[in-house]
Amino acid sequence: MTTPALSQSDRSADRLSWGLIALLAFTGLLACFATLPLIWDGAYQFANTLQHGRPHVYVGSWQHAYQGRFHTWFLWWPVVWASKFTDHPLILQAIYGMPFLLAPAFSLAACWWIVRKQSPGLMLWALFGIAIGPLPGQCFAINDSILLHHLLWPIFVAMFVGLSWPKIVLLSVLAFFQLAQPMGIANCVGAAIAGVLVAWARPDLRRRQFVRAGLLLAVAVLGVARLIAYPDSQAADEASPMEVIKRWHNGVEGLPLAGMIFFWLAALAAGLTTWIGDRCDDTVDHRRRREFCNGLGWLAVACATIGAAFWAGWAMDEQRWRLAVDYRRFVLPLSLPFFLAATIEGVVTATRQASIPRTIAPVPERRALPIILAATFAVVLVIQSSLWFQLVRRLRWEVNSSAQAVVHKASLPWTRGTALDHWSLPTVYLAIEGRHQHKALLFADEWAAPLHESPPRIPIVQWESYPVDPGAEGYYRFDLQPRP
Repeated sequence: MTTPALSQSDRSADRLSWGLIALLAFTGLLACFATLPLIWDGAYQFANTLQHGRPHVYVGSWQHAYQGRFHTWFLWWPVVWASKFTDHPLILQAIYGMPFLLAPAFSLAACWWIVRKQSPGLMLWALFGIAIGPLPGQCFAINDSILLHHLLWPIFVAMFVGLSWPKIVLLSVLAFFQLAQPMGIANCVGAAIAGVLVAWARPDLRRRQFVRAGLLLAVAVLGVARLIAYPDSQAADEASPMEVIKRWHNGVEGLPLAGMIFFWLAALAAGLTTWIGDRCDDTVDHRRRREFCNGLGWLAVACATIGAAFWAGWAMDEQRWRLAVDYRRFVLPLSLPFFLAATIEGVVTATRQASIPRTIAPVPERRALPIILAATFAVVLVIQSSLWFQLVRRLRWEVNSSAQAVVHKASLPWTRGTALDHWSLPTVYLAIEGRHQHKALLFADEWAAPLHESPPRIPIVQWESYPVDPGAEGYYRFDLQPRP
């Protein structure tokens, strides 16, 4: 019995999609065990979670979460529970980072579950948005802006297809997490607009689409209310024009932007290929047009490859991405071309009530291009994780080799100009050394006051210190010993 061509295409798309999901998941796990969750703010929040025996944001009750960002209250209990059974710092910090670094794979899998039967072509744009849009800032493993961006994509593609109740439940949970950060307000409004566009194109779906858009707008209103109740002073401070310019210069200018431009061009070429190729039939002129479309498809692949080369070169020099922490503020605007492409294809597919033929055909922009995108994600993140792991290993070795019980950052000049050149440096050492500490790392002289208190305390950041007494309540035990 001969299998229908469409079924063969479906199976091929299934294999490709699950292969891409597996690659993103493997990359995320590798980054977890390379200690990437400890980069920048991650080390401090990890250490605080263990020290106090509850997720970092939990202060009395989850309503008092830091700046109202409650998401880690749900995500970091596993590392608290795991700390009851093991003290191994590598295992604990990997568990701590998994909800964030596995989010790209989870989001892509959720998108595939939602659209595979009705609009599988949307997966290309979801992959652009998940693997490429946040990638220059993905190394900031535990960042909430990037996490919410990943969790937005299943919600966004769901606006173009019918939904079963299990999918609605999943999407409700993801929409709830959009309340964790001010960026979620814009995320929900954008997805609601996409839903309204479908209603405009399909009058028979207006009730369904208006209900979905209304629910997302309700989440956005709740986000505004949360922002009023728990003002995000950090986001407000960083919204000034001079601060925005500075962070754009630090996190986006140069190779990150150059690579992104080539990925935008790849998306444009892939989109044009779809729209032009959709009008082809078996006439001579249309066969020529089809050949032209295939050329555009390969152009999309070439542009993505050039973008990947830019980013791989950027990732190989840790001093170039030492300020990638600032990219997170721009992940949404820099991803707008991918959302626009998904909206166009989603509206067209909803209008036809069928996939655009070329989007499910074995053509370059729908087979080779997704592989390039996922491979770019893997290569860039693996390179950065490897370099970060080497920096952390060297930090631990040099601090432990010091003759001093309290090691000053000034004795580690090689950390300047790297991702370790950050106020979280003492907590990076604290986190990777484990529960029992025989050295302490002092970031600056003005942090030293707690060392002279009675009883003395260890300053881990400028505003917080931990007790030295091993019998004191808390996770970490300090027995500072100078090297003989």
